[in-house]
Amino acid sequence: MSAGESNPLGGNCPCGEGRGHDATNHRAGGGWLLVDRLVDKWWQGGHRSVFGGPVCEGGDPTEAGVAECPAAPAASSSSHPPRPSPSIFQLLLHSAMRRAVSDDTPWAPVATSLTSPDAYRPTLPSLPPLPAIAPSRPAPVPPSYRPLDPGSGHSLCNAAVVATVGFTGKLLMSGLQRIHAYNLDRLHRLITDRSPGTPLLTVSNHKSVMDDPFLLASLLPPRLLLRPARMRYSMCAVDICFRSEFLNRFFIAGKVLPIRRGAGLQQPELARAAEKLARGEWLHVYPEGKVNQHCLGLIRHGIGKLIALASAWREEPVPDMLIVPMYHEGMEHVMPQDDESNELVSMVPRIGRDIFVIVGEPFSVREIVRRRAAQVAAAVASVRTSPPEMAVAAAASGDNGESTALTLTLPESASRDITEPLELYEEICDVIAAELAALRDELRARVRAELGIDIKRVLGAYD
Repeated sequence: MSAGESNPLGGNCPCGEGRGHDATNHRAGGGWLLVDRLVDKWWQGGHRSVFGGPVCEGGDPTEAGVAECPAAPAASSSSHPPRPSPSIFQLLLHSAMRRAVSDDTPWAPVATSLTSPDAYRPTLPSLPPLPAIAPSRPAPVPPSYRPLDPGSGHSLCNAAVVATVGFTGKLLMSGLQRIHAYNLDRLHRLITDRSPGTPLLTVSNHKSVMDDPFLLASLLPPRLLLRPARMRYSMCAVDICFRSEFLNRFFIAGKVLPIRRGAGLQQPELARAAEKLARGEWLHVYPEGKVNQHCLGLIRHGIGKLIALASAWREEPVPDMLIVPMYHEGMEHVMPQDDESNELVSMVPRIGRDIFVIVGEPFSVREIVRRRAAQVAAAVASVRTSPPEMAVAAAASGDNGESTALTLTLPESASRDITEPLELYEEICDVIAAELAALRDELRARVRAELGIDIKRVLGAYD
């Protein structure tokens, strides 16, 4: 059939192939024509109708190719021998392949015979427009929240809260659960024997609301729980741990720093945590930012900025900051949460569960910070609070043992439109994610070899 000749199925296709389609079928760069050729090639039918019967001059194809077309020329019959009619599977396959290259979605067959040329033409229903995605909003800040500074941990309130909560958690976890811990001596040595002024940052996956302080306290020796100045600083969401004046002071006394979820990278709470780390304290964080019970979640940009700020604010670059990964499994069965709502199934923890913990080798991101020095400077410029202001407030609260409210102001040179160096943060996050994933695989391999337990299968992990 030559180009411009009438299509035997009613169309007028300029391609001249006589395929049972018209010019409107050529979409996505001729994709329909290519599919028709592939299907006909598979059927070994050459230039015959895609519906199985011989091409008729001036009429429709025969019913499923059973009867002969009286008007068909002899040359067509000799060049293309007769073939059996297509099966229902062949017709559906042809429809599926044409559907895959069409830009009309969704497809729906019309109520006609399968052998009709219009049986699988696309329908274009009027679909409602997709709703606009609402921008994320920060979590509400309770009226009673005040950004207090917990001091250095030498106060009587620090000692009372840290010891009480620490020994309670150690009793509950060690007495009612079966804890299998690996390389704990490494963590104890880094906490007690590192040189003065060396920042220690421990990063861990987040499996339940009892990870800190209960699980962490069960991993520490009792003598450390009686020395609050050596205990960790932690971070907790303002809308969870600081909902009242009492909780505000209680968690501050327990060396818990507030963080506002959804408030962005320029919030002063993030800078305060970085300032603690820069002064050589121990900071324990969960870089996922929330509980993920079935897999290792996305590492947030906040941990990247925290490390960048602490590295820039250090008075002495040596010794290097110690970043220690920790990974644990099993706490998701002690305090399980609903998969859909992420709410706690019960406020009462389950007992008699196996919990597996491993501490990894310390690593450093010094090379990343040094290579991206300009971006580190941009991260420092984006901070709304200067380190000297926080240092003065911290010193004032640490001497008399009372928590003092911090005045966190925005310098005139700072702007809300400052572009954060996200490439720097992402590179740091990638390193942390790789370390945690490798530690997860090491933990599962050791448990399988020593205890014969397949953690992934038993606990139902996704990763």
